[in-house]
Amino acid sequence: MKKTIAKGLSIALAAVLAAGGATGALYIHSAANKDNTTVYAAEAGSGAATAKTGSFDISTLLPESASGKNETVYVLAGTDGTVNKVIVSDWIKNPEDAMVINDKSNLTDIEVVKGDSTYTLGSDNSVVWNAGEKDVYYRGSAAGELPVKVKVSYTLDGQAVEAKDMLGKSGHVTIRFDYENTCYRTVTINGKEEQMCVPFVMVTGVALDDEVFTNVKVTNGRLVNDGARTAVIGVAVPGMNENLGIDAETFELPTYVEISADVTDFRLGMSMTVAANNLFKADLGSGNAEAAEEDIKNAVNELKNAMDQLMGGSGELYDGLCTLLSKTDELAEGVKKLAEGATELKNGAAALSNGSGEVAKGSADLANGLKTIIANNETLNGGAKQVFESLLATAEEQLKAAGIEVPHMTIENYAAVLDGVVASLDKDAVYEKAVKTVTEAVEANRSLVEAKVMEAVKAQVEAQVKAAVIAQFGEAAAESEQVQAIIAAKTEEQMASDAVKQLIAQNTDAQIEQLIAQNLESDEVKAKLEAAQAGAAKVAALKASLDSYNRFYQGLAAYTDGVSTAAAGAEKLADGANELKAGAEKLAAGAEKLDAGAAELNSNMPALKDGVQQLCDGSLALRDGLSEFNEKGISRITELVEGNLENVIERYEAMRDLAAGYNTFSGIADGTDGEVKFIIRTEGVEAE
Repeated sequence: MKKTIAKGLSIALAAVLAAGGATGALYIHSAANKDNTTVYAAEAGSGAATAKTGSFDISTLLPESASGKNETVYVLAGTDGTVNKVIVSDWIKNPEDAMVINDKSNLTDIEVVKGDSTYTLGSDNSVVWNAGEKDVYYRGSAAGELPVKVKVSYTLDGQAVEAKDMLGKSGHVTIRFDYENTCYRTVTINGKEEQMCVPFVMVTGVALDDEVFTNVKVTNGRLVNDGARTAVIGVAVPGMNENLGIDAETFELPTYVEISADVTDFRLGMSMTVAANNLFKADLGSGNAEAAEEDIKNAVNELKNAMDQLMGGSGELYDGLCTLLSKTDELAEGVKKLAEGATELKNGAAALSNGSGEVAKGSADLANGLKTIIANNETLNGGAKQVFESLLATAEEQLKAAGIEVPHMTIENYAAVLDGVVASLDKDAVYEKAVKTVTEAVEANRSLVEAKVMEAVKAQVEAQVKAAVIAQFGEAAAESEQVQAIIAAKTEEQMASDAVKQLIAQNTDAQIEQLIAQNLESDEVKAKLEAAQAGAAKVAALKASLDSYNRFYQGLAAYTDGVSTAAAGAEKLADGANELKAGAEKLAAGAEKLDAGAAELNSNMPALKDGVQQLCDGSLALRDGLSEFNEKGISRITELVEGNLENVIERYEAMRDLAAGYNTFSGIADGTDGEVKFIIRTEGVEAE
């Protein structure tokens, strides 16, 4: 009953299951607003929307229309679903390239998010947009009750816990999302007025870190794991049972999503819930409703056909047993031949038992011999390892004695260590190091070099100034205090000039470069380069020697492992041979029993014939019972479902009209098509 009615509900829920592939790619991004709170806005341009939650996306499940007003309501909620802020993003499509677009909106703080459109506010929330032949994109803040709500609750080891107290906790956790539809309208069903809610499908997504959450399960949802996180996607349709007039005891449509898991050091990112009603706007009036009704009738026919096949099978069973009854004489002859074959089987099993005993003895001897060999495996491997470690220790001491600092070398890292040493002793590397060392040493004495250069330059400048002054005042006056003062002043003036400073800097750099070049050509540096080359060759030879021993060491380990494997295999072979012997003995004993049983079966053929007769009678009773079950059970169930079908479809059509009528949250101009969806983001439970 429950299963059949679920078929009928497919006309209302098919869109929910199939809508994921109908959308494009518009992502949610964050931006800081004027009061530094975090808001969410749809990035305009693609026409569809996707809410991102960590490493996976939740489709808004909404097809886009070519014209009209497309509205997305972003709800920023606390950890328990309490609404903190509502931001509405509107996209008015302008397929006719109109210069002016009439709109209605009850939003505050309206802001254009794309383009250069301007607007004028009028009475009754009217808005006139100067669109300039382009689409209009804007957003603003909203107030008022939402048509759907999300409540998030948490339990830890069966006890209710506030979200703020969950952080860092460990145990078995349950996270439950309860959804409430509060948007009711009055409709007429079968001539009577009833309250029906505007239908919404709620899709919630949350990403769970696998280091925190294990053994994850979900009610009314699906799980997808990428190796690091588990994506949970849940679906609910609050108010749908009441809308379709279906008793929840018969078939309960989901109104919540519940996640349970074992948790270590609890933390949880944000969750994202999408509420959409466009999925229920499909028109079933002319063709689709009839097709849906036909689908359900086809399902009922399938049930009837299955029952017919079951009844037909019971008839075939009866006919087959009657045929068996007529063939009992042939069966008796077959039983006689079975007894003769059992005797041959018994003789063969005895021979097999004797041969398996010899195999068991030989395999036991092989296993004992291999055990003796592997008794020395640990000694061989341990000795080889000790020698290897001794060689490595000696090599390490030799390197340190040569002034080469290396980390402690082991069997696992010696190759990498020695390769690093060889690389460090490369001629170019050593030369680059020498250049760096010499340069740093010379640069450390730059001030001294600069002082000597300045002293030499000053002497030249002073000589030039003195010659010029003597030429002006005469050599006889050169020694006077006045002339000496003039020479000193002119000299200092020239020393302070940019040209002289530049000359000092250039001469200082030249002196530095000359000193670096002289040091690099020194015998000490050349000796170090030669020593490095010789050292690199020695280290390479040392590594080659250790590599040779390593091959021996690894080969010895492989040999001892092989012997151990062979010994284990020999033990299994011996065990198998013993089992074969035991099995052969059992086979022989079983063959004897089979021989005796076949003889007894032959003598009991009359009783067998009587038993087949009773089976025939029983199958006849089964066929009659199935016929009665079909008449009083299956037929009544199908009649009941078919009788309720018209009511379900009428309710769906009323619900479709409600969905089509709810096309805005913030307002829409008369005569304008509209679409609206809600994206509710709840805060995560994370450390601040």
